Amino acid sequence: MKKMFSTIGFAICLLLFALIIDYLLLLLLDKVVFQLLNLFNSFSLIGKLLTIFLGGTAIVSLLFYVFGLIAVLIREYIFHRFPENNFILIFSTILFFANVCLGGKALWDSFPSFGFWTFLEFLMLSGCLLSVNYVFVSWTKKE
Repeated sequence: MKKMFSTIGFAICLLLFALIIDYLLLLLLDKVVFQLLNLFNSFSLIGKLLTIFLGGTAIVSLLFYVFGLIAVLIREYIFHRFPENNFILIFSTILFFANVCLGGKALWDSFPSFGFWTFLEFLMLSGCLLSVNYVFVSWTKKE
């Protein structure tokens, strides 16, 4: 009985974290990322290339590192306390794919048109979306 309530609690916790992360990602995209991308798109070709090679790679690497670190902290200090069974494995995988699809659709709709640079921006933001939502996936079974 305790295991069943723990499993249900974990599923509810995963859903709440998914909603919170979706809200925070949309807020971050709206207030910070799209402003930076608009600034980036105003640069000339040489300015864009210099930005990508000098600072863009470092910023993207830092973002992936921070998102990965947050994912590990959430997984180890919060989700590790709950049981992991077949239901949680399936539920977390379905939640991951659903959240990525919904976030990808919102991301797709946020770009009015696609060119070469906006497509690269879309790919970069999609990678960030995947790495943030990866925290939901439970890969091991502890039974």
